[in-house]
Amino acid sequence: MRIICLSDTHNQLQDIEIPDGDLLLHAGDLSMSFNGSKPHKLAEQIIELSRLPHKHKIFIAGNHDFEFQRNCPGMREFIESLKDPNLHYLEHDSIELEINSRKYKIFGSPWQPYFHNWAFNLPRGPKLAKKWAEIPEDTDIVLTHTPAKGYLDKVGNKHVGCQDLIDKLVQVKPTLHVSGHIHVGYGEKMDHGIHFVNAAIVGRDYKPFNDPIVVDLCEHCSGDHLQEHCAWGGPSLTEKEEEK
Repeated sequence: MRIICLSDTHNQLQDIEIPDGDLLLHAGDLSMSFNGSKPHKLAEQIIELSRLPHKHKIFIAGNHDFEFQRNCPGMREFIESLKDPNLHYLEHDSIELEINSRKYKIFGSPWQPYFHNWAFNLPRGPKLAKKWAEIPEDTDIVLTHTPAKGYLDKVGNKHVGCQDLIDKLVQVKPTLHVSGHIHVGYGEKMDHGIHFVNAAIVGRDYKPFNDPIVVDLCEHCSGDHLQEHCAWGGPSLTEKEEEK
């Protein structure tokens, strides 16, 4: 199965060259909204997502996607009005898909550690831990806006991801964890039998800088059995800066 990972496209999805694949995952921040301003921009980006040819497309909200927190029922109605059976929005829930004759359970959640009162913020500690405790144990792929602490989450010398999230991921051992949010954390890492991806597309200036990350999984990939040859493409942020 070929998975296309991207995040943090910030109203610029139409400007990004997106490879074909079996499953497209967008880890939030489709829009660039502030306190729910310009909700039509978010709607426009969802339409752009719907136009993509991938057989399965799953996305979650990010901290800029206020309209999902303010009016989730209305946004779900809008998504349904597009009549795209291959487009799925997850908000702290799961979906099971059959791809290439194998079933995959995918969990997606927008929640993230509190920062400047953005959308889907919760304080670190018990409230976030309670959210992550709800990730099903049989999950194959986890999609969150926040990275896990210590994994593609470094800003300067500080790891700003979520500790409670990594604790739960190590317990569940999904094959793949895809996040975004921390633009400078773009890249991939393998640890604990988990393939970690930060697929943030924009750079520090909120302009497209990184490519979507392509992950190829074979039918035998699962947790501790993740095979090295089944991962992974895409240069690190450092390599891209050197190229530029």
